[in-house]
Amino acid sequence: MNDLVSRFALDILQEKYDAQRKSNQPVGLPTNLIFKGDFQQQLTDLATKNANVPLQNYLPLTKSTLTLRAEPPVETQKMYAGLDAVVQAVLTDRNANPKSLLDKAVQQFQATVLDKTSH
Repeated sequence: MNDLVSRFALDILQEKYDAQRKSNQPVGLPTNLIFKGDFQQQLTDLATKNANVPLQNYLPLTKSTLTLRAEPPVETQKMYAGLDAVVQAVLTDRNANPKSLLDKAVQQFQATVLDKTSH
């Protein structure tokens, strides 16, 4: 069985969960839903059945209606670098203004990266 198929074979996943529980590793942590329909429900049911973590702690995440968005396709790491200073300021300065800092970071990223990038 190739590696990709074995990652999603229910019997292989059951063996993985058994090994995780046996070695005191968490089982049942929420993951991104990558399938739809019956197969995703089978994966969810298997993880729930084998869970050794308090699933109710994750309800705000698992019941969220927010959707995932892919990373921007252009200069993503440079964007993250520009956001690092914003996050650091918000975490270390009680007087930091997150909206102002984000607005400034957006303007800088636009001017120094995106405006200079040809698509």
